[in-house]
Amino acid sequence: MKSGMSKDDQLIIAEQQEKEKNYWLNQLSGELVKSFFPYDLDHRESCGEECTAAVVPFEWSGALPGGIWAQGGGSPYKIHIIVLAAIGLLLDKYTGNGDIIVITPVYRPDIEEDFINVVLPVRMKPGTQKTFRELLKFVSKTLVEASAHQNYPMNVLSEQIGMPMIQGEPSLFETALVIENIHEPKHIRTVNPGVIFSLRVEEDSIRGTVEYPANL
Repeated sequence: MKSGMSKDDQLIIAEQQEKEKNYWLNQLSGELVKSFFPYDLDHRESCGEECTAAVVPFEWSGALPGGIWAQGGGSPYKIHIIVLAAIGLLLDKYTGNGDIIVITPVYRPDIEEDFINVVLPVRMKPGTQKTFRELLKFVSKTLVEASAHQNYPMNVLSEQIGMPMIQGEPSLFETALVIENIHEPKHIRTVNPGVIFSLRVEEDSIRGTVEYPANL
């Protein structure tokens, strides 16, 4: 969101964005379940500053990144969709929730500019697609629509859906994905996710980190 934007300013903008508001209220309607890798969520909500982060670096080389690069046609934007779908599928396998939300930053613009909103929640239901290719199509469509409605303050939206974002506390958005080629990593910090996947993709390697609350 814009640097220094007050809560009142966000509310004014939200009132002017009726189309975006309706899209997001529809997109995040119904019962929402936090999408996180299994740990004691109640403990996370009570540990405060004691929830220290650990960072694990990793690098994939060889056939795996080459295959992902080829599948994405060498486009970081398409690779973003592939990895986003994979994380959603992984979360579904771990939790069995069937209804997964992963947060990701808006795309970095060609020209530096201020933003009303800097993150996009992507909601997916991996169990409803029969193949991974179908899941990719769904995630691609969802991400395109979310990007088209990105100018809506997430702080305001989170209050409208009954899950307000409070500074220093976990929000609805527990799992995040950042592709450093196309995103500003700092933007994801605005929603305080529990687990952050940060990747940089190249033709012959994928390097990155996984950040998670170490004491959970």
